[in-house]
Amino acid sequence: MKFIYEMHRMMLENNILLVYEGEFTQEITKSVLAMTERNMDSIGEESSIKRKVFNVMVECLQNIVKHSEEYVTVTKKVNTAIFMIGKHDDSYVITSGNPVKTVNIPALQERLDVINSLDKD
Repeated sequence: MKFIYEMHRMMLENNILLVYEGEFTQEITKSVLAMTERNMDSIGEESSIKRKVFNVMVECLQNIVKHSEEYVTVTKKVNTAIFMIGKHDDSYVITSGNPVKTVNIPALQERLDVINSLDKD
């Protein structure tokens, strides 16, 4: 119980609105969006800001569902990922990630390097 209280306190101190780690399905995606909307409503966020945040969230969540890699546990095949949204000053911080198989890291790193080397245009 102490661990849960400490984790909740840390989330409040860091303005983390939602963290979800596990399998992502269409239903879970809808739930994550609904919970975030309730959180943003409870703090009185403007509609225009909510719309922008939701656009980014939907893109991240679709990428999780589309690009997650299945792996096998002792009992079943699973797709797992993590999604987190927080607020820092006047900005929202959205973090998402999928596990990547070690064998796929070099090709992914090469693609990311190319993208990161491009200019704004």
